[in-house]
Amino acid sequence: MIIEELKSIFSEYQIKKIDENNIDDVFELIKNNKYYLSKVQNHELTLEECIEEISALPPNKEIDSKTYIAIYDDNRCVAVIDFVEGYPNDEVAFIGLFILDISVQEKGLGTNFFERIKEVAHKKGFTELRLGCMSGNERGFRFWTKMGFKEINKVDRIIDNQNFTILVMSLKI
Repeated sequence: MIIEELKSIFSEYQIKKIDENNIDDVFELIKNNKYYLSKVQNHELTLEECIEEISALPPNKEIDSKTYIAIYDDNRCVAVIDFVEGYPNDEVAFIGLFILDISVQEKGLGTNFFERIKEVAHKKGFTELRLGCMSGNERGFRFWTKMGFKEINKVDRIIDNQNFTILVMSLKI
């Protein structure tokens, strides 16, 4: 897991592994981002869903490959990042979630955080970053495109009895 590397590179922030002790902070951050939630599901977020995300993994991955962190600034959760090493193969790291508190969006913090994550992933030997962006998430798509990601595939999923298209995006590092 890359949490120690992230702690050193994010030295001006507090990096905490997400667990039962701080899941309420994560719940509040995500719940307050109405735009994001409207693009990824069609119901109100529940605390139980946030708790399930602590251990959610892609196929054939073990929990030790997952880094699920909250980034705090002055004891306030400003970002949540889910990072899976070696998915879908050993050379790739997968960003499962990258979300900022709405109060700090559009201020360069997302770019700053992403550049640091990319740096750590590169130092760990990964040659590519991947993520899935919901096709209706225009803000997310613009951000990831600005970061250099390219769409490489589309995957259809049924979530909450609704069809969603996920844009699989990739960045060589």
